[in-house]
Amino acid sequence: MNKRGYVRWLMFITGVLSIGNTSAEDKLADFQWQHRVLITQLPSKDVLAQWQAYFTYQQADLTARKLIAFVQVDNTVYQLTQGQAQFTSVHLRQDILALLDRHPDTVLLIGLDGGIKEVYPLSDFSLEQVFANVDLMPMRKAEIGR
Repeated sequence: MNKRGYVRWLMFITGVLSIGNTSAEDKLADFQWQHRVLITQLPSKDVLAQWQAYFTYQQADLTARKLIAFVQVDNTVYQLTQGQAQFTSVHLRQDILALLDRHPDTVLLIGLDGGIKEVYPLSDFSLEQVFANVDLMPMRKAEIGR
């Protein structure tokens, strides 16, 4: 394959991949009033696989609290979804990376209103602590009728 053919092939593949990565949520602000968001950065794809398993195991509790998670590994941001990690859009990635630059080695909990509600140290993070904190929030209490 010559250089021109390779460039066309690369452009085609990039276009195909981007079609699969489009979503209604293109920016972090698009999740406001819809989801609480957890954001962090991890050191490797091996750790990402562990987190994916942990979050899949806790899926019912995450869904009940309208929690979704985004994880940065290297320069890629993934959304942890049940069974797999999915790539995020370019704009969403930029929003997440900007937050992570200001808060390294932490897990951020962003509330339904879009504000940072908690900053957890990555070294001893647990979803149980997140669930406990979310359950104390006034909007969560209203959701469950307390």
